[in-house]
Amino acid sequence: YGPYCPIYGFGLITLLLLLVPIKEITWFFIPAAFIIISLLEYVTGYLLEKLLDLRLWDYSSNFLNINGRISLKFSIYWTILAYVFIHFIHPVFQRIPGILKISES
Repeated sequence: YGPYCPIYGFGLITLLLLLVPIKEITWFFIPAAFIIISLLEYVTGYLLEKLLDLRLWDYSSNFLNINGRISLKFSIYWTILAYVFIHFIHPVFQRIPGILKISES
């Protein structure tokens, strides 16, 4: 029971590993985040459907969607959230002793 969706945990770790090193290069960060998030959401949606017969989200009614797994609107929303998380939330947690450090280099 519960709102378990593997994309949130794996997605966040993937974003931290791939985007923290480029977070200061905004012109590269934004499109990279958009592409990574869109691919991650599409692949996760596909795998959940094919392996577990689950469809946890459906963007079919949204403009510019691909097979209902991703849509332009939600890819933009997730990109904005990734920016906020990487630039503002993650640095706060990095200052807490004992937290795994993911550096920019």
